Amino acid sequence: AKNLTPVTLELGGKSPTIIDRNADIKNAAKRITIGKLVNAGQTCVAPDYVLLPEENLEQFISLSRAAAANFYPDWRNVDFTSIINDKEFTRQQALVKELENTHVRIEPLLPGEDRETDRKIVPRIVVNPERETRAMEEEIFGPLLPVITYTSLSEAIEWVNRGERPLALYFFSRNKTNINRVLKETHAGGVAINECILHVAQEELPFGGIGPSGMGQYHGRDGFVTFSKAKSIFYQSRINGAGLLTPPYKGFTKKMINLLTKIA
Repeated sequence: AKNLTPVTLELGGKSPTIIDRNADIKNAAKRITIGKLVNAGQTCVAPDYVLLPEENLEQFISLSRAAAANFYPDWRNVDFTSIINDKEFTRQQALVKELENTHVRIEPLLPGEDRETDRKIVPRIVVNPERETRAMEEEIFGPLLPVITYTSLSEAIEWVNRGERPLALYFFSRNKTNINRVLKETHAGGVAINECILHVAQEELPFGGIGPSGMGQYHGRDGFVTFSKAKSIFYQSRINGAGLLTPPYKGFTKKMINLLTKIA
């Protein structure tokens, strides 16, 4: 190559959110909803899907709908972001259409229909979609939120680990043991506990992916190190022992070599 250029890549991925049984479900629903709907889900660290205890499903849907209505009382106005272009708008509709064809349960979070004129997509929760659907294989990058129910935290961790390593992972819990377990048993570029996406705004926290979600990191000191090249400089002192390393190897030098060989 004419030029060898180092790179730092932030690539995104399917960032999971796990809700623990002891979590504040109302706060979790609120933080996940705004994390998903800010910029209509078009952020690299948006919660891509949610794993929660099966007994909390209906409450989560109800609380998420209330949170969405509070954030966007009229989602057709400029507060709710349009999809970036026609191609992506068509893709978002295709994700929903495929899910509808599988007869999976889909719950709109706000009233109305998708609007092509200004590329507005109705935010939706989809319950327990098949893993082979596009919505579960691709980064959604839109206001569609798959919700998968689990019976144990082990099951949720296993689900996350079956996928590629994500850019972000979110865990809502009041249990320190469970928090430490999730941190230890999962891999992600960054983690936020009881919050979504705000870890990116912490200046001193290094931000970056792992594996398929990126390489390298930046922010604060880590950013300075990443985007700089340290110049190594060596000064030789007036007392120079380098002569012991040069041939011919006889006399004192030979004795030292023999001694070091015996010690080694």
